[in-house]
Amino acid sequence: MGSLRVSLAECRSYGREEVERALKAALEPLGGLEWVRPGMRIAVKANLVSAMKPDAAATTHPAVLCALTEQLKARGAEVILGDSPGGLYTRAYVEHVYSSTGMRQVEAAGARL
Repeated sequence: MGSLRVSLAECRSYGREEVERALKAALEPLGGLEWVRPGMRIAVKANLVSAMKPDAAATTHPAVLCALTEQLKARGAEVILGDSPGGLYTRAYVEHVYSSTGMRQVEAAGARL
């Protein structure tokens, strides 16, 4: 097994500029997004454990996913975001989770849910 690497960056708010800065800082030691090529289809596995508002800090914040989506799209990638939240796995329930967690913002940033 290869070496495992982890990178962390402080993010004091979910403001757009702060999130973009923190995401770039976290990705930089890992080589950034240089590996992304135009036309790639990239799946992003968000943590959407249940239909909770972003401020509950129980799911991946949509601001982080929007920033990542925009950075991937800028490199020419197609972005697909998803997760299998707890509960009934029906279209209606998953749509409710997407709406409750703020994932519609990520859709507006260019990702497909």
